[in-house]
Amino acid sequence: MEQVHIEEVFLEFRELVIRSAFRMLRDHDAAEDVAQEVWLRLLESGEMPYRRSSTAAWLHVITTRAAIDYNRKQRQAERVALAQGLEAAVERSYVDERDNVVNQELLDRLGRVIALLPARQRAVVELRVGLELSVRATAKALSISEGTVKATLFQARSSIRRAIKCIPGVFDVQSE
Repeated sequence: MEQVHIEEVFLEFRELVIRSAFRMLRDHDAAEDVAQEVWLRLLESGEMPYRRSSTAAWLHVITTRAAIDYNRKQRQAERVALAQGLEAAVERSYVDERDNVVNQELLDRLGRVIALLPARQRAVVELRVGLELSVRATAKALSISEGTVKATLFQARSSIRRAIKCIPGVFDVQSE
């Protein structure tokens, strides 16, 4: 049996790889990025199937794994961006040192309340409120429906309101 060459595989299966990636990611640009990554990995590794009949399935598996890796990297990047965005918001929001201490204290308390939320509620709050993503982008990032995003955010906000009312000093008015 003769080994399949990458040039032949690329010409024959380029669109298949892009379509496979698109089915998983639902984003054409991301699918093209993943396809490019697939071809680069193949070039670097030199791995190719020995039979042409198994090439499509083999490429599909590699593309699926690359798309999963891409999603993981995107989620990690979103988490980093959220953390940086929250830090930047804190830095921009407080000018007066006294207000900074009070506001930081409130933010810390709010952060502890949010940390106690169930994982899905916490993720929706972080994406919708922290990163200011749209309902659609949040749904896509979490692989849930837009309706689920809205319902989950409502539940999270309700839980946060109830928890904040129980924290002493949050709604106390200080007179000067």
